Amino acid sequence: MFLATRTDNRDIVYGEKSAEFVLNEMYIPPDTKIATDDGSVGFCGNVCELLTELEPAPIFACGPTPMLKKLTEISRQWNVQAFFSMESRMACGFGACNGCVIHTIDGYKKVCSDGPIFPAQMLKEF
Repeated sequence: MFLATRTDNRDIVYGEKSAEFVLNEMYIPPDTKIATDDGSVGFCGNVCELLTELEPAPIFACGPTPMLKKLTEISRQWNVQAFFSMESRMACGFGACNGCVIHTIDGYKKVCSDGPIFPAQMLKEF
């Protein structure tokens, strides 16, 4: 949502399981496209399904790994860049414990100190 306030041409897609999990509208930028799995608010389906109905554009996302994997596929089909804010358990938060490592094409990287934003094409597990 932060990035949305600093760019002009963009679509913001936000998804939740159902209406009860959707943020209060005061926190959602205008023109945000909302998807709920059960269709209780906005598009009926998940974020990836809604995204495929939009014009190809670079993807910036955070969320569960299965969604990020699908977004990686979509970015490859569209031939656009994708950047993900990775989620990981961080024991120390400054790179000392190696508890938050992810596998990249350049070896293992620490989410807390090397990220948390990584280009999708660098993520090996995807």
